[in-house]
Amino acid sequence: MKHLQAAFGRRNDAGMYVAVLLLGIVCWAIIGSVPTMVVMLKNNIIASDLSELQECMSPNSYILTTFSSFIIGLASFILLVRLMHRRGFSSVVNGRDKVRWSHFFTAFGLYFLCIALIHLVMLLVDRENYVFQFDAGTFFSMLPLLLVLVPLQTLFEEYLFRGYLMQAMTVWSRRVWLVWLVPAVVFALAHAANPEVGAYGFSMMMLQYLLLALIFGFFTIADDGLEVSWGMHTANNLFLLLFFTEENSAMPTPAVWRVADAAPSFADPLEILLLGVVLWFVLRRLYKWKRPALGCKIDIDVEK
Repeated sequence: MKHLQAAFGRRNDAGMYVAVLLLGIVCWAIIGSVPTMVVMLKNNIIASDLSELQECMSPNSYILTTFSSFIIGLASFILLVRLMHRRGFSSVVNGRDKVRWSHFFTAFGLYFLCIALIHLVMLLVDRENYVFQFDAGTFFSMLPLLLVLVPLQTLFEEYLFRGYLMQAMTVWSRRVWLVWLVPAVVFALAHAANPEVGAYGFSMMMLQYLLLALIFGFFTIADDGLEVSWGMHTANNLFLLLFFTEENSAMPTPAVWRVADAAPSFADPLEILLLGVVLWFVLRRLYKWKRPALGCKIDIDVEK
């Protein structure tokens, strides 16, 4: 478990992890919100209404402004880990000297293909629920931005929740099941302010966020690093931002289709579970994973 073993490296006391988490979140919340606040003040927008903010900006400007907070958050945590733990970027990603890009792109491709097939079936079965709104000029000007920004946005969330927070939990508890569960719960709760939660209900949306987080976390432990979960997370967000949008989306874009009624059903969690099982068997065979022993204790002596 090189990824989790890295938590026992330099300056690994519990207080250091608390300090980095607090400082990183403050930098993300305060410095990361500056671009959005500037736009809101410039246009006399008082309420944090995404639709009102979007109306006063071009689609690409809106995307750049919204994603800037995640880039600032990512840079803040990378810098804090370097300064306070004396550890490099890849130590949080996988505990190794370099990022395993083949794992990222393989997971990205598999997940992208799976959700594309799922949405194709849904599109064919319920055509009236999908409004075709493709505009070539808007789409292809937005495409390069999303190809660059979405991987950075998802890397920030992976680096924070399934990277740094997982390693912090390793130091604090050394119980694999807690290392797996706690970051997943925190990840789900961090999305509680998304518009979908208010529109469709807390319990329904939290269940979906939690299931995705548990699946991503399980794969992180199995693959001993973030690359697979990062690839899947990136494929999920990029696919939806490019091809399907809806009224209550956390990040509305001029996607190819607009979903008229995107209210979730109890079939959605089953779909997520099925997708996770399929990807588990494919990736387990590909990378010869062993099933993570969630009940074991991590007790590794590493020279500090």
